Amino acid sequence: MQEPLIPHHELERLVEIKVRQVLSEMLGLNEAKQEPEYLPIAKAVKALGYDSPSQIYKDMDSGLLRVGKSKEVEDRRRPGRQKARYYINIPLAKKRLAEDPSRRRLI
Repeated sequence: MQEPLIPHHELERLVEIKVRQVLSEMLGLNEAKQEPEYLPIAKAVKALGYDSPSQIYKDMDSGLLRVGKSKEVEDRRRPGRQKARYYINIPLAKKRLAEDPSRRRLI
């Protein structure tokens, strides 16, 4: 019988790495820091350095933080609901807040 090309323990290690990678993508975790990519506004306050959620809402109203798919803020309300459930994409929001204000597009 021929010896396997990859030792059994190495194969197990590779499978474990791949499973962790797929699970972290499914759960929305950053691979580098293992922190959630999206957070509800109440929890995003601390991550973005705001003092209160009302400051985030003011930045959303002014257009600094944009709402929509592939934007800094995502509305995840259930179908048929009126009250919005906003989630902040932390990496995108940090990038947007760090941009030079003269180079930002508001829409």
